Amino acid sequence: MRLKHALRCSIWFGVLLLSSNAAAQMTADERTILARIDVARALATIRTLSEDVVKNDSGVGAGSAVSGSADEKKLADYVEQQLRGLGLQTRQEFFPVRQYDYGPVMLTAAGKRIDAVSWHSGGGTWGTLDGVAYARGNDGTDRHRIRALLVDVGDGFAADYGKVGNVTGKVVLVRSRAPGTQVIEAAQHGAVALLMYDPDRREDALRTGLLGYNDQVPAAAIKRIDAVSLQRALVPGPVEVTLENRIDVKDGVSSNVIATVIGTEFPDEWITVSGHHDRWFKGAADNCSGVASMLELARLLTSGGYHPRRSMLFISFGSEESGIDATSSSFLAGSHAFVKQHPEITRRLVLGVNMDITGVAGGLPDSGRGTYTTTPDSVAFATAIVHDLENGMVVAPTTGTGTDAWTLSAVGGGTITWLNNVSGGRWLSTYYHTNFDVFTPDAFPNLENNLRAELLSLVRADRAFTLPIDFGGIASWAKMAFSADTTGAPGASFADAEAALERFRAAWERVSRSRSSIRTSAQAHSYNAWLMRTRKDLLPWLFVRGSGGAVLRTSPLAIQVERFANAGAAAEKGDAAAALTAIQGLAGDADRVTRATYAEQRLASYTSGDWSVAYEQRPLPLPIEIYDVYQRLRRGDDPRKEAPTLRALEEASRAQLIDALFLVSGKLNDAAKALDNTPLP
Repeated sequence: MRLKHALRCSIWFGVLLLSSNAAAQMTADERTILARIDVARALATIRTLSEDVVKNDSGVGAGSAVSGSADEKKLADYVEQQLRGLGLQTRQEFFPVRQYDYGPVMLTAAGKRIDAVSWHSGGGTWGTLDGVAYARGNDGTDRHRIRALLVDVGDGFAADYGKVGNVTGKVVLVRSRAPGTQVIEAAQHGAVALLMYDPDRREDALRTGLLGYNDQVPAAAIKRIDAVSLQRALVPGPVEVTLENRIDVKDGVSSNVIATVIGTEFPDEWITVSGHHDRWFKGAADNCSGVASMLELARLLTSGGYHPRRSMLFISFGSEESGIDATSSSFLAGSHAFVKQHPEITRRLVLGVNMDITGVAGGLPDSGRGTYTTTPDSVAFATAIVHDLENGMVVAPTTGTGTDAWTLSAVGGGTITWLNNVSGGRWLSTYYHTNFDVFTPDAFPNLENNLRAELLSLVRADRAFTLPIDFGGIASWAKMAFSADTTGAPGASFADAEAALERFRAAWERVSRSRSSIRTSAQAHSYNAWLMRTRKDLLPWLFVRGSGGAVLRTSPLAIQVERFANAGAAAEKGDAAAALTAIQGLAGDADRVTRATYAEQRLASYTSGDWSVAYEQRPLPLPIEIYDVYQRLRRGDDPRKEAPTLRALEEASRAQLIDALFLVSGKLNDAAKALDNTPLP
């Protein structure tokens, strides 16, 4: 799981808090299968996955099972064995990944050893790159080790380097939550290596994760408590450090573990239950908890007299944390491979339940019991689940971009739920991707609560005669987004898009009213297949990646138009402060980095080969002119001279918005036409 806490941002289109005293509507059969949940069994599986299957001292974090590694394969084999033990037809499907192998990190300061780990896809002092040896050290004949003086550069941005002076040939100490940009900045200023510490994690935690292929200089992470000690040691005089970290990079192979159960009545309609088995450190919560939950649900849905009506896939994805040969978004490799290999599944995906960091304490500030996150077409379905379980969960009609739920829904076009307990919660800020993500039974107080919600969702989706797809939920989600977009995007007409949305909503109302006329399995089969195909053709074209998760395709562009319009108007009036404020959120790190670093960030966005490419779900980065305008306004140049450039940027954003409106309108119209032709009795 990567940056799942982003869901706490502005993507919560109408988050719903359900009443805990609502009358339950569960059937006797549902109560019976829910009573079979064995939390102790699931906890034991979490412990085994976390502690027993993989034991290593990896340089990227002890216990880590990295994409394409032998340790990742051990976990895949163990999960396959467990699924076969349930009597399920199980296989591994292999796919190519970019594989990193890590040696131990050897770090000393003033001759004393300091605990440290590498960051994934960051720089090493030596190793091999596709079989070719490299060495970037400056100490010893083999150049495997760096020896240099240490400089504390604070947050590691341009202004910080201006305060400390020349760092050429030195190692820099940086305070950062995710130091990708700071690696570039360190290289631009001539540093030979970077040490980082996370200000948010507990002081004795080591943090690792994806560095976004920023390998310009060797990099390692240390504990905050050790960083503080180094800062104190620097007060009386220089501190010499040595660093050695071997990283070998090559092409490798990862695998998804898939168990199949063919349905008794609707064998070509699919339900998926998934988690991922690769991890950083021992990964008890992220994501042994998700894999253990998948295994428990597989047991419940294939034993005790339960016979699935629809076909089910129980999946443990490999390489969720990394693997795609891309830039900063190389994660979700396993689910991306699955979506590409199996369009026949996503075209007929009834429901997907994806579990990633499940059962832990936390959630939104008003949701100690966790969050039921779902695609907009399943909000009514999710609301009924939470209502009937009386479990105090929040229903959030959106999808994040940091879990396998994204590729199954926004890329695959299916109805996906992600039940989690981390958005805004203490777990993320304390344990996420650290050596403290270890197993203790009391770390999962919500495991039973989540298993109940997951199981009831799966049973109801399986037993439903006609599918609980609600295109009215998509219409409501899009209408809310349009309402926000139209208020701040001068010069762009939303009339066609709003008319298309109304046609789509009206078409769905006609179909929905006729649902009750379906009487036979053959009628239901045709009806269900039509709705799933219509959804798959629509959803991927509505979603794009926003700053906090999935948003409607038009929304980021409408914001750009509004802010550039405001900035241009302010500049024409000579108001530099207002112009700066207007473009602050668009300029990214322009106020903190050098132009060369900014350009390198932008290039990485342009050349990313990740899972967003197929449907253009990653908005293009803004032209480099935004950096230049921002810097000139900051230093007090005449804002009136910047007005033409700001107006040109406004026009360019408006053109992109108009194009997005055309696309969204067209896909909504196509969906409305498809709904008009839905096979009904």
